[in-house]
Amino acid sequence: LERGAGQTPREFAALAAADLRGRPHTAAVAGLPIQIVEVFYRVRFGGCTLADDERAEVEQALAALATALKPGGGDSAATDAR
Repeated sequence: LERGAGQTPREFAALAAADLRGRPHTAAVAGLPIQIVEVFYRVRFGGCTLADDERAEVEQALAALATALKPGGGDSAATDAR
C-alpha cells in the first residue's frame, strides 16, 4: 500500500486496516494502524507527550505489525504446514 498525496494518515490507516483484515495471517493486527495513527495525532496535533509505557506500547504494536507482514509472519498454520 502507498499513501495517496491527498490522503490523511487516518484515512491511510483505515485503508491499511481493511487490507490487513482481509488476510487471514494479518487479521489479528488489523486494528494496529488505527491505534498507532491515533497516538500520532495526539502527539503531533494535540501537543501530548507519550509516557514511557505508551511509547513501549507503540513500539510493541509496530513490532507486531512488522512481524505479521513478513512472509509467513503471524501465520502459525502456514508455518506448521511447511
